[in-house]
Amino acid sequence: MSTRCVVTFKDETQSFSVYKHYEGYPNNIKFLVADAEKFAWELPRFKAGDFAAAFIKVAKAGRNDVSLTASAEAHGDLSYSYVVTLTDGELYVEVKNYNDYVDTDF
Repeated sequence: MSTRCVVTFKDETQSFSVYKHYEGYPNNIKFLVADAEKFAWELPRFKAGDFAAAFIKVAKAGRNDVSLTASAEAHGDLSYSYVVTLTDGELYVEVKNYNDYVDTDF
């Protein structure tokens, strides 16, 4: 069974969303976001488009289940959505569980 999710990257001026068809559960997304840091601008510089591209690079490796999307609202079958921002110089990830709403970082 698929664990579908959308990960949205937001900075002060832009927002980019990525749909992931498989393995969208929090522990996997946490790993992918951490891995994407290696390919994005060094923090505290955070540009949503740059980080979204880095995330796609690591999430798409070996799989064909990742694509750009308009937003989480464009999908009716998500298990999770995430919003990645920079807060106080560090990455912050808001998690929404569509089965049981949770608003937290990880």
